Amino acid sequence: ILTNQNLTLNLPVAGKYYRFQGACEASPSGYYISGHTNNDGGRIAVTAEADASTIYYFDGTNLIAYQSGLVIGLSANNWTFASVDDNSKPASVITFTGSPRKAGAYSIKSADRYFHYTVYDNTVEVNRCAEDNEAEHAWYITEVTELPVTITAAGYATFYAPVEVTLPTGVTAHTVTENGEWATLSEAINVVPAENGVILAGEPGTYNLAVSNTNAENLEGALA
Repeated sequence: ILTNQNLTLNLPVAGKYYRFQGACEASPSGYYISGHTNNDGGRIAVTAEADASTIYYFDGTNLIAYQSGLVIGLSANNWTFASVDDNSKPASVITFTGSPRKAGAYSIKSADRYFHYTVYDNTVEVNRCAEDNEAEHAWYITEVTELPVTITAAGYATFYAPVEVTLPTGVTAHTVTENGEWATLSEAINVVPAENGVILAGEPGTYNLAVSNTNAENLEGALA
C-alpha cells in the first residue's frame, strides 16, 4: 500500500532551489519559511509572501537562503536558527519524507528533529520537535525555477549562484578583472555559468533569471 510517507514527487534534489510553505489548516496557515531571523537572536522567521527571502538552495545536505546566504542551523537548545555555520550554530543536515499528517505535503527533518510552526513572543517562527505528530509539521514543497534580482537606480547589480542562469532580455552580465587601480568589465554575456560572480547591467527594476536544470543533473550524478 502506497502511503504519503512514500511520496517522492517534488522531493528536493541537490542543485535546485525551493520554497517551503506550511500545509497546516490551523492558524497561521500558508506561511513560508524565510531566510531571515526574528529579533530574539536568530530563530527562523516565516512570512505570508512568496518573495525572494523564501527561496532556498538545497545542496544535498543543507538549505541555504538565496537572499541572505544564511544556512539553516542549530543551537544548543535545539531551536532552529538561520546562521553562518559557526561552532555555536552549526549547519543542520536536512532530509525530507512524505508527511503522515497531510496528503501531498512533506516533513522536513533538521538533524534528528522536525520543522514546525510555533509562536514565540507573539511572533510566528520555525522550531524543531522530536516527534512528527502535529499538523504544523506538514509543508508543501515547490521548486523555484527563476531567481529575482533587482537592478538599482545606477543600472547595476551583483549576482552569484551555484547554478547556471539565463538572463532576460534587457539584462547583460559582465565579469570583472582587476588591474591595479582599475577594473575592467568583460564583454556582455547572456548566460551566467554556475559559481561565477558577475555584475548585471540593465534598466532599474526587478528581473527574473531562469535557472538551468543541467546543474542539478550534473550534481546528482556526482553524488551518486
